[in-house]
Amino acid sequence: MDSNDDVRAARDAAYVMVKVNWSPENKNTALLSQWPKISGYPHFFVLDSSGRLVVSQDTGELEAGKSYDRDKMLAFLRKHTPK
Repeated sequence: MDSNDDVRAARDAAYVMVKVNWSPENKNTALLSQWPKISGYPHFFVLDSSGRLVVSQDTGELEAGKSYDRDKMLAFLRKHTPK
């Protein structure tokens, strides 16, 4: 997301991004168990300002090749931007 100015600007204008690590050594179970079980990482959980889940998104649907698709990412961010 950081490599595309449009996507980064849309994200930074309306979202606070928090990266949560998952690894066999550190599964972050206490945090990640609050939301629906997912099939893999990376993954996006969008929360509202109260911490309630808005959407759980598999990032594979937003990718093109080895990166994110600009138009899909912008559509995703705009769709879930708080009113």
